[in-house]
Amino acid sequence: KPCLMMSPLSVSYFLETEAYHFDLVIFDEASQIFPEDAIGAIFRGSQVIIAGDSKQLPPTNFFASTTNNFDGDYDISDEEDFSEVISDSILEESASVLPNRTLLWHYRSKHENLIAFSNREIYKNNLITFPNSINNAPDMGVEYIMNNAILNVRTLTNVRYTGAVEFDTVSTEDNTMYAGNTEVIQEGEAGQSIISACVVYINGEETERYINDEEVITPPITQYEKTGTLTPPPGHGTGNFIYPVNGRFTSGYGQRWGRLHGGIDLAAPTGTDIVASDNAEVVFAGYSGSYGLLVKLDHKNGYVTYYAHCSEILVSEGDMVKQGDKIALVGNTGNSTGPHCHFEIVYNNKKLNPLEFLT
Repeated sequence: KPCLMMSPLSVSYFLETEAYHFDLVIFDEASQIFPEDAIGAIFRGSQVIIAGDSKQLPPTNFFASTTNNFDGDYDISDEEDFSEVISDSILEESASVLPNRTLLWHYRSKHENLIAFSNREIYKNNLITFPNSINNAPDMGVEYIMNNAILNVRTLTNVRYTGAVEFDTVSTEDNTMYAGNTEVIQEGEAGQSIISACVVYINGEETERYINDEEVITPPITQYEKTGTLTPPPGHGTGNFIYPVNGRFTSGYGQRWGRLHGGIDLAAPTGTDIVASDNAEVVFAGYSGSYGLLVKLDHKNGYVTYYAHCSEILVSEGDMVKQGDKIALVGNTGNSTGPHCHFEIVYNNKKLNPLEFLT
């Protein structure tokens, strides 16, 4: 039987639905394919294999046209954009409904260092990599160890990488600042060192690491700061924000379809607790257009936080809340395609990326 190599859209455009049916459809680099682009090829197959790397960036609509002329039933306001109705890649969509299998063995034919960095920094050393001929040495290679009839793969790899040298912090107390607030007088800066090490892996998992040599090439710079000891009034924020919902991150801050998505989305089942991200006063608790049921908290330090799409609000305007207090429940009100909490951090009327503040 013939084997065709085509893009998903080419299959939909050029192959008649009834005339072509595949025994097997294989998607490679599936993290770069939109679900709607893949449907035509999947429909024509008896079986499907969807292969890709979830660590890669998702597909982008960079060259797509604007949605200003969107003709539908949605009431999209300036506060939110279309990002909540944009699907992930076919890899992400299928991962929750199809059986999954992870491919761990990797051979880099040119030079192992090309994969060593990604394996360490991205894949947490879960890949089993094989050194190639140019790295031959007595202490490198693949060694098979039979242990109670179980085959283990022991890999030794020499690595050389840049490491950070942590800086020291000197802190002094200040009774004119509110407790929980810290002001940096002089920014610290990490130094750098060159580290040579031998790493031992058993079945792809690092078991030992021997540091052969470490040379400091840039010394660290000490950080000096002062911390407040003054007791703050009720509702005054600490400046440290916690996640409002124990949920799954589904959408980030940034430009989407020509509009600013001014916060992040955390998906969770309807009725999940939403808590105050920091100490604050409730300045709004009610229905607000595309936000649906909304709670706004003023933290008395220039910051205001938004908690949108709630199913139920548990506080009233004027209430003082502490960090971690329950203020609402996750819902699906307003412009929303599923239960989640849309969370924003606003400073002096400017929307900021919450991920730069949350701990």
